[in-house]
Amino acid sequence: MPTHDIIDNREEVLLEHVKNLLRNSVSAKFAVGYFFTTGLQPLMEEIQNLDELKILIGNISSKRTIEQLAEAHMNLVSAKQKHSEQLFMNPSKRDLFPREKKKRQSYFTTLKVTTF
Repeated sequence: MPTHDIIDNREEVLLEHVKNLLRNSVSAKFAVGYFFTTGLQPLMEEIQNLDELKILIGNISSKRTIEQLAEAHMNLVSAKQKHSEQLFMNPSKRDLFPREKKKRQSYFTTLKVTTF
């Protein structure tokens, strides 16, 4: 690994560097000028193991990406609502979700996308 912070895709490839960082992370924050969901595809395996992903994006994207982000947000809100309703209707299941130590789940507990 180089001793400098510059990744030029010659000595070190950015994709592999980011994958290595994500493998040892529980959350990640990115700031990007351009954002397209297709750019996440090579990182999906690592991203799925995160508890939290925050992305600060510029105002350049595609209609498809914006629609996918809106849909993901709505799915997350819906899943949280259904989970709350299940706990309300079935108080005995609350013990399955201890507050002290959360088990990693296959979905994000937080999805936050901000544009600047």
